[in-house]
Amino acid sequence: MFNQQNLTNAFFISVVVLLLLGFIYVFAPFAGIFFIALILVELFYPWYEFLKAKLRFEILATSIAGITVILSVVIPLIILGIIIVAQANTLLDDVGTFWTDRTLVEEIKDGLDQVNEVIASVSSNPEHQITTQELQNTGIDFSEKFLNSIINSLSSSATSVARFIAQFFLLLVLIFVLFPNRDKLYKAIKDLSPLEDDVDQLFIKNLKDSSKDVLLATFVTAVGLGVLGGLTYWVIGIQSPVFWGMIISIATLIPTGASIVWFPTVIYLAITGQTLEAIVLFIIGMLMTYVFDTMLKTMISRKEAVLNSTILAFAIIGGLETFGTMGFIYGPMIVVTFISIMKVYKAKFAEKEK
Repeated sequence: MFNQQNLTNAFFISVVVLLLLGFIYVFAPFAGIFFIALILVELFYPWYEFLKAKLRFEILATSIAGITVILSVVIPLIILGIIIVAQANTLLDDVGTFWTDRTLVEEIKDGLDQVNEVIASVSSNPEHQITTQELQNTGIDFSEKFLNSIINSLSSSATSVARFIAQFFLLLVLIFVLFPNRDKLYKAIKDLSPLEDDVDQLFIKNLKDSSKDVLLATFVTAVGLGVLGGLTYWVIGIQSPVFWGMIISIATLIPTGASIVWFPTVIYLAITGQTLEAIVLFIIGMLMTYVFDTMLKTMISRKEAVLNSTILAFAIIGGLETFGTMGFIYGPMIVVTFISIMKVYKAKFAEKEK
């Protein structure tokens, strides 16, 4: 039976829920910017604490730490995105030339003749035979769609200059605000949480540790291998090395690894008579995929903290499918948060039930 107190509580909870939904609706478009800023602040927070201890002025330490993030991460990423779009457009213009290269066409024809012989032994229908023109058209169509998807993804945030500028300045503001208020943010989360303080503290600690160990190890390794791959492509004379470096970085996040990018390049170089370049790329590619990948992840984080590449791949793909471009961050973050919650459950609750 409802009494006055129950009605008051129900009304208050309803108002809070409605306002919370409104708050989420208003700030949802900026959630990605907030998470990016928070991740950057977490990564550079030891540097901020060092500056604060040495300089003894919070404002000065915040300014230097914020400028460090902008100069070392934000601006280079923007420049990198512009270069990648430019190189992808160059590749898009040369797609037709690539697939009609005389040496490549001859090798394709020789290979198709063998494939068609196998097909002819199974089926006498001439329509089942694969022609060089069909393969070229398929290659051109796939290449154009792939390059256009990359260009559209990187250009989508800059389609509106005003929107891009607003997001950029919002990121800057959040970085400078979060450095001095990072601990206050975590305290506010603990104060609002209905869980015990030690459980909240354990969750926040696990979340921060998991984020640094899993995300930092995974993405820093991807960037490192992408840089090495891009430099290798540049040295051996492959067009648009920065673009291919980015593709290698992305490929390291999936179970097949960077080999899905560099191995077809090795085959192309061998087919077109560039034997030395093919050998160099093959050696460095093998080192990237089977030596440097594991070595970098082990150096950056604890071995047991590295997220399984298959889980990470599903997290990224699922995030992109659900949230769009920002799903590249949301997907792994949701997985890391889930892992953190499971660690808290194991430490605080599962052990008590035994």
